Amino acid sequence: MSKHEKEDGKNLREKFNLRAKPGQVIPYSQADDDLRDRMKTLMKPIKAAPDSFEALMGYGLAPLDKLGRVAIRLISVQEKFNPVADRFGAALNTLQNGPDDAEMKSIGQSISDGLAKEHDDSLTEEEQDSLDEEQENLIDKLQLKMVTSIQKSVEELKATDKELEQLLDESRRVQRQRRDASREIGLHIGAAERLSEKFEGKFLKRAVKKFSRNWDLEGKQSLKDIFKRGEDFSDRVAMLEDARAASFLARNQLSQMRDTMQSQRTKIAEVLNEFENEWKPLLQSTSINPFAPKP
Repeated sequence: MSKHEKEDGKNLREKFNLRAKPGQVIPYSQADDDLRDRMKTLMKPIKAAPDSFEALMGYGLAPLDKLGRVAIRLISVQEKFNPVADRFGAALNTLQNGPDDAEMKSIGQSISDGLAKEHDDSLTEEEQDSLDEEQENLIDKLQLKMVTSIQKSVEELKATDKELEQLLDESRRVQRQRRDASREIGLHIGAAERLSEKFEGKFLKRAVKKFSRNWDLEGKQSLKDIFKRGEDFSDRVAMLEDARAASFLARNQLSQMRDTMQSQRTKIAEVLNEFENEWKPLLQSTSINPFAPKP
């Protein structure tokens, strides 16, 4: 690559970074020709009818509507994520701390009681044999329930991982939609610099000239409308700035949710790897092998 090509690439990156820098709004006076052309397109309805309330209310309406849909989708992702996170936590807790199962606790207590009886010298040989058989059956039953619980939790984590993967994809789409709407609002805010100047200058002068030419009610009303639209436009820009700030809060919320999802997927991968390499071989070596071929 030539030196000239490298410089062109650097200039292009700098230009892109200027536009894409998070939190930055480029005012009309600092925009390049391409950005100004896009801003001029946004300003056309108000420039054509500066006293029109409809034109004013249409300014920034499209990206505001997009942000509204983003908020709805964000809530949807959160509502889908909450039960998935609960199932992840329950399955992981079962694997780490054992199942909270009343029947298993009862079996465990029965085994403990049986162990205490083993040292009872008053038991006959027949009673001792019966006790040993009962203990073996209880231990087998407990092992089976434990293995079943482990398998169920592992399958739950596998299903949860797929759901998390889908939610991550959905959250990325929502994040892109939020970013695009926020940048579009930023264009409107940047263009507002020019429109504010026109409300205070050209639009007002034109209305004064029209009124002074005929001194009629129509000209008077048009002048009053220009004053009012100028005030309304300032309020409109303030609302766009608030909406853009809210979009950054949504970005942070989405990012935090995505970080949690990714962290959970990482943990699931660790647990599944541990299951395949440690737990599964151990279970295969026991008398109750859930992975043995069915007869």
